[in-house]
Amino acid sequence: MTVIRPMLDFKKSEILKKLEAEKIPYVIDVTNFDQRYERNKIRSSLKESDFDQYMDEILMKNKQLEVEIKQAKKYVEKNLIEDELRIDKNFSKLEDDLIQRIVYQYFEKLDKTYLLHNRKKQTIVEISKRLKTTTKPF
Repeated sequence: MTVIRPMLDFKKSEILKKLEAEKIPYVIDVTNFDQRYERNKIRSSLKESDFDQYMDEILMKNKQLEVEIKQAKKYVEKNLIEDELRIDKNFSKLEDDLIQRIVYQYFEKLDKTYLLHNRKKQTIVEISKRLKTTTKPF
């Protein structure tokens, strides 16, 4: 899935300053301050002065993600035979995140991702764990 966040390059203070300068009415959702929600806890801990560092980290993580996706696609391409994914002896040595991406790529290759859409990420995590720890041949 590609996520597009066009406002990610702007600091909140810059957005608010522009809205006020242009006299554009806006509303701040009070639930954004409710600390019961994890996203709000995270938001409240972020500092605008660290904005450039956050952006650098996001770019780095996105590059890592691209590499993982390529590795997963390559693994599936190499090991998919008649809709069956061959799992070699080195599979269990792969990082958990990569194994999860391989599982997703496998479902994608079979055009079966709809089986995962209404499930939690935990489904892929469990499938990956079982594949990684099983002694059964695949």
